[in-house]
This record gives sequence, C-alpha cells and structure tokens, in this order.
Amino acid sequence: MAGGASANRWSDLKVHVTSVSEQWAGIAVAGPCSRTLLRPVSRIRARVSNDNFPFMGVIETVLKDKIPFRIARISFSGELAYEVIPLRTMGPQQWICCGVCPNRRGCLYGLEALGAMRIEKGHVTGAELDGRVTIEDAGLGRMASSKKSYIGSALRKRPELVREDRPRLVGIFPINRHETFNAGAILCAANEFKVLAMAGFQALPIHLSLATGLASAFLPGVLRHGRVDQ
Repeated sequence: MAGGASANRWSDLKVHVTSVSEQWAGIAVAGPCSRTLLRPVSRIRARVSNDNFPFMGVIETVLKDKIPFRIARISFSGELAYEVIPLRTMGPQQWICCGVCPNRRGCLYGLEALGAMRIEKGHVTGAELDGRVTIEDAGLGRMASSKKSYIGSALRKRPELVREDRPRLVGIFPINRHETFNAGAILCAANEFKVLAMAGFQALPIHLSLATGLASAFLPGVLRHGRVDQ
C-alpha cells in the first residue's frame, strides 16, 4: 500500500517499456455510495473499508463469479471513488455486475459526464499534459516538496521552465452567465488579433452548481489569475 522511489543513473542499461494499458478495462465507481456498491460484488468486503483501503491504494480480488480484477481508490471527480480494473475480455461482465447501481439510487454515466466533472474539479489529463507542461504550469507547484529531493526536482528548476511569462492553466468564466464556450476556441484580447491561448482549451457547457459556462485554458503569465478580459 506504500512505497517510494529514488533517482539513480544507470547509463549502461538499455530498457524497453511496453504499455499494457489496452489489456485492461476500466470502470469508475464514484459517489458517496461507491464503497457500499463495491462490497457486495467483491469477495473481500472487509478490505474495502476506509482504514484498510486508503486513497491511492490498490488491491487485487475476484468477483463472486470468480472474475479477477483490481480496485484502485482514486478519484476523477473529487468524490469518494474507485476504479474497477478487470482484464479487457472481462470488461462486459464487470460492467453488468456494476450496473446494478441504478437500483442503489445511482446512475450510469459516460465519458462526457466524466470530462465535465474533472473540469469542475480542476483535474488535469492528457488534454493539458502534452509533455511540455510543468507542474507549475498546471498550477500544482505547491504539491512539490521544497525540502527534499525527488525525481524531477532538479530538472524543473531549469531557466526556461521557471519563466514568469510561461502559459499557466487557468479557469475561465463568461461575463454573461448565459453564454458558453466552444472547446478548442482561440482566445484573443479585445480589439486585438494576437492569440493569447489556443492549445489546451477545454470547455464545459454549463457548470451545474454555478449555472454558467466554464472552461480551462493556458494563458501566459501568472498575473492573469483574477483578471477580467473582454
């Protein structure tokens, strides 16, 4: 349930890494009743508890019909949530098993809803992390330790990566709450044709809690937080 990593240089090693992500299916079970839903479908109910299964934990178990799968306690929406990860060929059976959630005052939701919830939470994904975005660019710099070394701690301090005018991830609301944004939109200052932001513009039509449009984008400079542009 816990572990660590250290940075070492083994220049004599030649390593090939093969992704096996496509060999697994993934089902997100989120919400205040997610733990209650998982207990009956898993053979090890006691392990799916808050104390035995902390955040970022992973366990291996089987369903009652002997389908092997993994459970990871991670959240993509900000709520109590788990990801059920069976083998790809077992995905449909696992989905049917978890599909009893409508009978437990829940509902099934798809990728569009998942994307909307993660924008509300401010959860970054591959849509923003394209290999050039740093932890500071994504607004997550405070998560990095300033007291101890870790993998990437030296590289993130390179001059080009600490410029104040680097594009930073910000949330955007329309001045008129009845207006919405289009995904992939290009942002320009008023009466100017200079592009402020183009890449990484993710739009959410209506924020359910705030009843307004919502989007995220990369804008140059940290001083743009809190600004009103028209």
